[in-house]
Amino acid sequence: MSEPSDSPPATLTRAVASFLKDSRLVVLPIAFDDSANWLWRSHELDAIIKMPRTPTCDGSFWQGMHALFQVNRWRDAPSRPELKAWLPPLPLEVLAMRYLGVVAERPLWALPWVEGDRVEWTSLTAQTLGHTLGQIHVATQGECVGDPVSADRQTSLSTWSARVIDFLKAMDGSPLPVTPLPPSVGTVMALPDMRPDQFLQGAQRLIWCDWEALVRAPIEFDWTLLELMVPSGMARQAFIAAYQQHMPVPSIRGHRAWYRRILHAMQVTGPCEYARVEEASVWIDLLSS
Repeated sequence: MSEPSDSPPATLTRAVASFLKDSRLVVLPIAFDDSANWLWRSHELDAIIKMPRTPTCDGSFWQGMHALFQVNRWRDAPSRPELKAWLPPLPLEVLAMRYLGVVAERPLWALPWVEGDRVEWTSLTAQTLGHTLGQIHVATQGECVGDPVSADRQTSLSTWSARVIDFLKAMDGSPLPVTPLPPSVGTVMALPDMRPDQFLQGAQRLIWCDWEALVRAPIEFDWTLLELMVPSGMARQAFIAAYQQHMPVPSIRGHRAWYRRILHAMQVTGPCEYARVEEASVWIDLLSS
């Protein structure tokens, strides 16, 4: 009998349980078919245990992370928890992560076990996330692109356009946008795979439980993703209003076509035809003006 698509192989669960010396290890369901990690609950450690679903840097998302931002979470597994130190104080709880070791050729991390509900895009949630992104962007402005925890894996913004072109030619194969990619106004800490399953609604406040993909990226790249992720209605207005209390929203007019192409190639929006991403609502310029 084959394993359920939302569960790790039983042999892998046994290997993790043996490594942790936890006979009560419980498999947790994944939120999406393309979720990057297997999850368990360890009663012994009172923690969420996280492991990549594949033993190597494969899949469109992580190939893109390596090509564009020089991030390889398999190679750099011990240093991923250090990303949290780059974040300023925020209006939500950021769970600490610690590296445990390697099981079945895959890194293993632990985060504190917390109780929470799946996040819904209410106006209050959007407001909290707008403040969060605004504070992160203000505190982390710079001129380099890449992995924040390693100076050797950061490059100048001047090389970004060439890196984008090389990536799209290799991964996408479709004609590039006609208009050249404009220069960025600067880089910030950004989360290229931001979506609701990375947050929990706790009893008192929002909890950020999955931030291991944080990188230094052009601010317009982050906003192109946000335009796709924040749903319609009052949530968008609340998000923009909260963000603008910290800094202006950048224009993404010339960047949108390029970065939507990248996000589709990395399958950040899930497996779909590019037309679905290309035709998604364009609302940031209207609400931020």
